[in-house]
Amino acid sequence: MGGPLAALDFAAVDADKDGKITPAEMDAFRDAEVTAADADKDGKLSAAELAVMAAKRIEARATDMAARMIERHDADGDGLLTAAELAARPAPDRLFGMADSDGDGALSEAEIEAAQAEMAEMRGGRGHGRGHGHGHGHGGGWGGWFGDAAE
Repeated sequence: MGGPLAALDFAAVDADKDGKITPAEMDAFRDAEVTAADADKDGKLSAAELAVMAAKRIEARATDMAARMIERHDADGDGLLTAAELAARPAPDRLFGMADSDGDGALSEAEIEAAQAEMAEMRGGRGHGRGHGHGHGHGGGWGGWFGDAAE
């Protein structure tokens, strides 16, 4: 699922904790977000205030992603990742081989894009279109192996 609900923190929006979100709860949540981001308290968000709000969201996602990576790849349990632990990501040779459609031992931009599209299709569209660029590790289903550590 994508769109405006993709990164929704359900528990934060569900103010009465009844397991449902009403339009009123959504409006109240958005109003609270604006109030929190409105540093000069003028009731409006400037480009600078929006940038700070976006940076906080990005930082939260990056922190979560880093914790998940350590959880998944920390073989010795020390809470840190070595180059060797990062290199031992799940099945990199298999993933590379699957994407190398012409079997030349290298990946072209077109092969990476095709692999990302295939992964998005397998996910039922989740992840499709969230990237920025053309197979350069900025999103998509194969981004986790081809440069984006989030996957």
